[in-house]
Amino acid sequence: MTLIEISLLLFLVLDPFGNLPFVLAVLGKHTNRDYRRAIIREVLLALVLLLAFVLSGDHILRYLNIEQSSLAVAGGVILFLIPIKMTLSLTPKSSRIITRTIRSLCPLRFHSSRVRRPSLQSSS
Repeated sequence: MTLIEISLLLFLVLDPFGNLPFVLAVLGKHTNRDYRRAIIREVLLALVLLLAFVLSGDHILRYLNIEQSSLAVAGGVILFLIPIKMTLSLTPKSSRIITRTIRSLCPLRFHSSRVRRPSLQSSS
């Protein structure tokens, strides 16, 4: 991968505009120095993880005997099921089936969704 591709991938993965409300809600009451320190720490951590997977991702996939096309299809299925569950008013049974399917495909996503996040509404 070229540096431009890696930079674009980092930008898309970090989604700075989409994550801005969460960052402001969590770090809004900190001093400027603590705010900058936290932002730099998190961006560097994301960069290290991204570079680690860019450099060793093919080796990991080969070791696990997973083709990139299979991984792309699985990611597409996950990205297809999540918005369906969010937008359609499903019956409880069909909702449970889709939720169970999504949880089995990406368990870490649902483990982290149980963590309470700060409210973005003002407390006035």
